[in-house]
Amino acid sequence: MSDWLNNIKSFGDPQLELRAVKLFEEFKQVVVKAGVENPDEFAENMFDRIMHLYKSTERVYTVGPHDGVIDSFFAKYRFLSNFEPCTVVYDGMTYSCSEAAYQAAKTTDVSLRIAFTTMNGSKAKYAGQKLTLRPDWNEVKVDVMYQIVKDKFSRNPELRVKLLNTGNLELIEGNYWGDKFWGVCNGVGENHLGKILMRVRKELAETAEG
Repeated sequence: MSDWLNNIKSFGDPQLELRAVKLFEEFKQVVVKAGVENPDEFAENMFDRIMHLYKSTERVYTVGPHDGVIDSFFAKYRFLSNFEPCTVVYDGMTYSCSEAAYQAAKTTDVSLRIAFTTMNGSKAKYAGQKLTLRPDWNEVKVDVMYQIVKDKFSRNPELRVKLLNTGNLELIEGNYWGDKFWGVCNGVGENHLGKILMRVRKELAETAEG
């Protein structure tokens, strides 16, 4: 078995494994079409290098919890991520994930927001970087995120149960891409997304008890 596939298997996520294998096959087809010598060996070596980098950030991707903390929103805790596919309604519009709703909220122009209703998280994040930010964005963005996250877990019963099942564990959006506002990178960050998730969890738990 290839080293890269062994590394993928070590994360214990069957869906991740299936996606990785599919991606590898697609990459190999591109290599073949490009006329690269020994395409199988080339593709294997490239994926081994990619996985070496991937494993170098393994602490971010381990599924925990560690010492009462969930510190990465991947694998079985991906539902905590804003990229998790689900129905989210914000300001009268329906989106396919929290990230799309959040990025759309950067503008008050409804005609621009509409495009985000059909985007997945990755496309929405890229498109959001091109928007001219509304003047009050820095003042309202945390509350916007709270409203979106609250809707996500209120509207989707399966996700609500998963969130409540995290109990009193501390939720930290650990990342390696340098986001120290919404999460924590290399032990440093304000973790606003994690705090919002814990706030929403507390509110939903209180509602359930009442």
